[in-house]
Amino acid sequence: MIDILTRVIKEHSHWLRHKEAKLSFLKFSTPSSGTEYNHGKVLLFVFEEGEQMPTLCVKTVRTYAAGGSIRKSFANLKMLHAGVAGTKLQTIFAEPLYLHDTGETIFSIESACAGQSLSSQPEKLDLVLEQYQAWQKHVVQSGLQHGDLTPDNVIVNGDKVSIVDYDYVGTDWPEGFDLFCLIWKSKFGEKETKDYLKRYLPPNPPFALYKEADTRRKENKI
Repeated sequence: MIDILTRVIKEHSHWLRHKEAKLSFLKFSTPSSGTEYNHGKVLLFVFEEGEQMPTLCVKTVRTYAAGGSIRKSFANLKMLHAGVAGTKLQTIFAEPLYLHDTGETIFSIESACAGQSLSSQPEKLDLVLEQYQAWQKHVVQSGLQHGDLTPDNVIVNGDKVSIVDYDYVGTDWPEGFDLFCLIWKSKFGEKETKDYLKRYLPPNPPFALYKEADTRRKENKI
């Protein structure tokens, strides 16, 4: 697959910082990478020679039969990106670049979001919440939410916030679910999480409903 991927990137050299750059690929793994929970998904980051940060992010799967997760994630990203294109929020999501699907091999390519996860810099939580809320106000009528807004899926680079991983994007989540996930998964206790939610949501947010939705998401029932 690396040969095909290299050819595709070279055919679209405008994606690169340096058109003639030599490329290297770094496989990124998490505890769930390649497992049923993660739909068998594998991530590859594309580096240009001499650069410290990746230029592109490639998503693929171990078996073509699991390729539906790649199609869904890419379609979700296209929808998200189209919704913020041309606005001050356009960098909050990666840029969808390419979907390769031959019936035997499948992968998607998107711009890489540079920075470190919120997990490694929890002091940036308020900055993330501010920029996330700006996006929510932008899409308020649609009820759209990310669906898996955990600290690992938020990348912060200075004052720039990017949100990654688009498997669960949709309108089926209870209002405020993203905020619950982000704060709860930031290792706050129940009282602290409820106090945080009160800053951004109407009184008495449905904490039990959020926890139930989070359980269903983990079980892939949504």
